[in-house]
Amino acid sequence: IPKIGSSLKQDISSERGIDQSKAHGWKKGGLTKGEIRICENITARGMAEYGYTPSDTNYHYSELFYYLIFPFQLILTLIFNVRKTRSLISAIRKRFLY
Repeated sequence: IPKIGSSLKQDISSERGIDQSKAHGWKKGGLTKGEIRICENITARGMAEYGYTPSDTNYHYSELFYYLIFPFQLILTLIFNVRKTRSLISAIRKRFLY
């Protein structure tokens, strides 16, 4: 896996692999409590399969906020990236169906 595409640091296309320094970045303030709960809800089955335990994050009001704004974020993301994705249907198939 090339280490490119980060919006936070310069791309180094010669480096490959998974950046281990990013593994626990969410614990250092990278995500809100609501974002952590959403991620853990989505990945609960995989987390259990690989022996990960959920964080001690309880329900937080920001979780509801993120669920409410998600459709708007999705629409804006599609609008701003329509030129980058040549075929939206094939991109969706590639990401979610295969």
